[in-house]
Amino acid sequence: MTHRIRVFVSMAILLGVVVFGAWLVMLRTTIRPFADRLEGERVSLAVGAAKIVEETPSDERAAIREASKRLGVKVQILDELPGRRTDRAIETRRDGHTVYTWARPNSPTIVTLDLPGRPRYLSMKFADTDEVSSVGKRAAAGLVLIGILSLGGALVATRWVLRPLETADSAMLRVAEGDLRHRVPEGGDVTGRMGKTFNQMAERVEAMVEGQKQLLAAVSHELRTPLTRMRLVVEMLGDQGTDPKHVASMERDIDEVDRLVGTLLESTRLERGGWVLEKAPAKLATIVSRAADGLELGGRKLDVDVPDAIELDADASRLGRVFKNLFTNFVRYTPDGATCWVRATKDAKGAHVVVEDDGPGVPAAAVGKLFTPFYRVDPSRSRETGGLGLGLMLVRQIVEAHGGTIVVEARPGGGLRFRIDLPA
Repeated sequence: MTHRIRVFVSMAILLGVVVFGAWLVMLRTTIRPFADRLEGERVSLAVGAAKIVEETPSDERAAIREASKRLGVKVQILDELPGRRTDRAIETRRDGHTVYTWARPNSPTIVTLDLPGRPRYLSMKFADTDEVSSVGKRAAAGLVLIGILSLGGALVATRWVLRPLETADSAMLRVAEGDLRHRVPEGGDVTGRMGKTFNQMAERVEAMVEGQKQLLAAVSHELRTPLTRMRLVVEMLGDQGTDPKHVASMERDIDEVDRLVGTLLESTRLERGGWVLEKAPAKLATIVSRAADGLELGGRKLDVDVPDAIELDADASRLGRVFKNLFTNFVRYTPDGATCWVRATKDAKGAHVVVEDDGPGVPAAAVGKLFTPFYRVDPSRSRETGGLGLGLMLVRQIVEAHGGTIVVEARPGGGLRFRIDLPA
């Protein structure tokens, strides 16, 4: 059950209790006393009519007309009680007369007559006999209507009350997705203060991340100069007769650091928008083919099925880096005999590429972290098991710089599956 539904149900239950309590109070303080008072007046009128008839026993019709005229009600003389069961009647005594009343609407009030001969009964039926019940029904209907309107108001109030929380939830989601510049309205009440606190937190996080990016960019840029000098020194050592194996080892180390610095610098520029993609019409098949050139597969197999007709407006060099990194990871993390499949299709929305392998894959908990900078499933960070975990981060950044998306998932049967969607 969502928070909105819980709040609405709570308010609905509270309103129901209030409406039911109002009905009980109205019933006890207004309707029931009114009914009792009205019933007492009717009994008094019936007894009065009985006395009028008893005063003129010689002419019943004249007595009935006289009683009806005086009281404005319908009066009848009965030889016996009506067919209703008398045990359901309410029997009372008033001024020496027995009075029968019924709780049902439209029931008459019957009074015994003290006339010579056999027992007679006077029946009075009031025009507003059902007035009490109708008052109760109207009151109940009014309360039900108030309850329905209150439920509608509760729904609106729920949306109004929860709107700041929904705004905060949306803002937190956007910040979690990387939009650190998003802010929420501020104010003087509690929700406004929450917004101010959230904005301060977002500003601090944005400043920290931006400072980290600037530091990373500056360090990456400044490392290029000493690396160049080191490369020159190593070349001079080779000319001076230093053991070629040592020279080759130092050159490999310098090349590795240079690649790392290049990756960091390129990633930082892409993230900060400082690197403008050089887009041009390019065939996807050509980009994938060039990325696979020079790849040392060993006993592995690369199966590519990319139609030659798929053409994109893209930076071919950067997009080729995407597939180069994916293929490199395939070679690095799968055993001999493994296969990597590359399949591509195109529709009105753009190109859709699937790169998957049948290697050992990664633990389920690690799949969602593969694009995280410096994250590696194998924490050893040795040359045999890979670099510093920046390759897939750069893959995601390049795809997103092209306006596309990339997701990774575990492939049924083992291995990983990358789905890349690039806009038309």
